[in-house]
Amino acid sequence: MGLMSAATIMRYTRSSMLDCMRQDYVRTARAKGQKEGTIIWHHVFRNALIPIINGIGSLFGNTLSGTVIIESIFSIPGLGRLMVEGINNRDYPQVRCAVFILAIAYSLVYLIIDIAFAYVEPRIKAQYIEESKRSKKQKKVA
Repeated sequence: MGLMSAATIMRYTRSSMLDCMRQDYVRTARAKGQKEGTIIWHHVFRNALIPIINGIGSLFGNTLSGTVIIESIFSIPGLGRLMVEGINNRDYPQVRCAVFILAIAYSLVYLIIDIAFAYVEPRIKAQYIEESKRSKKQKKVA
């Protein structure tokens, strides 16, 4: 499961990096005489991370659902196997608890991805700052 996810992330990374390498800001940075390593890490990789982070989030859901099947087939003790055993034994509180834990894990991963978006893309952070300033001005006016 990890190899399939790693291959998908590598494919996202490669295509995103190639797409960013063709942008005008990279040509401008080269024309200014910046070092190639600086261009790659500061300009290209940071902008290429946006679709990569999004891809990692969607792959996490696939990995969670895949663990249920793999744990059941290979009798690996884990949350997926516990959920399948609860379904077979008609132990509904156990199934609800396992689904709840998986939902919390999924939600936390998407929260981390949103925070990573704000770190990588400064326009997202600026958008939230501007909205908070607007709401403060509206409160002062009212």
